[in-house]
Order: sequence, then C-alpha cells, then structure tokens
Amino acid sequence: MNRRSVLLLFGIACAAQAQTLKILCSNGVRAAVEKLNIQQAIGAPVDFQFGTSTSLKAAIDRGDAFDVAILTTDLIEQLAKAGKLKGDTKVSLSRAGIGVGVRKGAKHPDIHSPEAIKQTLLNAKSIAYAKEGASRPFLNQMYEKLGITAAIDPKVTLEAGSTQAAAHVAAGQSDMILTLISEIVPVEGIELVGPLPKEFQNYVSFAGSVSPQSKNVEAGGKLLKFLAGQTKAFEAIGMERVK
Repeated sequence: MNRRSVLLLFGIACAAQAQTLKILCSNGVRAAVEKLNIQQAIGAPVDFQFGTSTSLKAAIDRGDAFDVAILTTDLIEQLAKAGKLKGDTKVSLSRAGIGVGVRKGAKHPDIHSPEAIKQTLLNAKSIAYAKEGASRPFLNQMYEKLGITAAIDPKVTLEAGSTQAAAHVAAGQSDMILTLISEIVPVEGIELVGPLPKEFQNYVSFAGSVSPQSKNVEAGGKLLKFLAGQTKAFEAIGMERVK
C-alpha cells in the first residue's frame, strides 16, 4: 500500500470517528445531559434534539434520522418491539417523580396531603404544564380521584413543552406548574414547592437505545454507558436511580 492510500484510509477513519451523533432526548433529562461534557467523554460530536417523549416518538415513527433515543422507558420498549430501536442496546438511566413549582419568591401553597392539594388546585387561577408531557396522564388521574376534573380543566394552560410551561409561571402568567421534578428544579425563575402527596405520586423512568439504522452504533453505546454512570448529574435535578 502506498503512502497516498494510507493517508486516504486514515482520513476516512478520522471522518467516521468524527461523525456527529444525533440524539433525540426527552425534556425530562435535558438539564442533566446539558451539564455533561459528553463529546469529550465519547470522542464524537453530538447533536441533541430535545422535546417531549411523545413528540420525539412521533419523529421516529415518521422516519426521521437519528442515532440514539432517550425517552420514557415505556416508549423505548414500545419502539424496540416495533423494530425502530435496537432492544439489545437499551440502558436504564433514571426516574423522576411529579412535583409542583411556583414563581420564584411566591408563597408556597400547601400540598402535603390530598385535601391540601385539592384546595390549592381549586384556589389556583391558572395551572401550566406540557400538553404531551409524561406526567399529564397521572395528573388527570389525580383530578379524577379528587373529584375536581370539571373545576380544574378551565384553569389548565397546555404548552408545547415543560420549558414553555415553566416560562409561563416564571412570567407570572400561571400560578403553578405541575410536571416532573426534574423539569422544575433546574429552571431559573421558578422553584419547587415539593412532590405530589404519596397518594398521587407516580414516577416516570427514562432509558436510552440505539437506532437500527445508526451508522455509529459504537458511539451510541458509549454515550448510553457514559450517561448511566452519571448518577450525581441526575440527582442534582431531583431524579433517582430506577428501582
């Protein structure tokens, strides 16, 4: 092999190594992954697309190109069964409970018991959260158990994502946000009141998996292995290990 051929092969290898890894990532873990130096850790550039798990699943269903998906565990498993993710690459990451957030400096309402949160919700003028957020079905269940669905529905402002919902509260346009604690703790301008009462608490777990069409499966696997070891980053935004 002549020198020119060696250089050509070396160039091809370097280009492959530097191929950007496209990652579809749920808002539920966004604040954790954004603080990590992932590119340095895995030796490849990364391109994150954030959104609700539901909206990102829709992107996968319509055939959008990606290398790795980090979504709720339920959706990761659904997509793997449908052949749209490599099931053998699945890695569990962390989980988050549901909490209540208010504008920074605002009085914290009482949410310590079912009766307390019932009155707090009934007294609220406006409540914001993501239209397709992973916590929304559990919130609807709570309203039904409390018998206040009809009273709460007119108060709810549905946003495209938790980021927009949090901004609504930070601007004083809504009294509170109900969403995953990991989508409240890291947001400037709002603060966590606390988790929902244990009677209504539910946890949403997150996992990642690699696309069957990915041309960079090795880097995708390195990414997921790296994230699985970042316990402190997840704990910093109110998340915990999947039990």
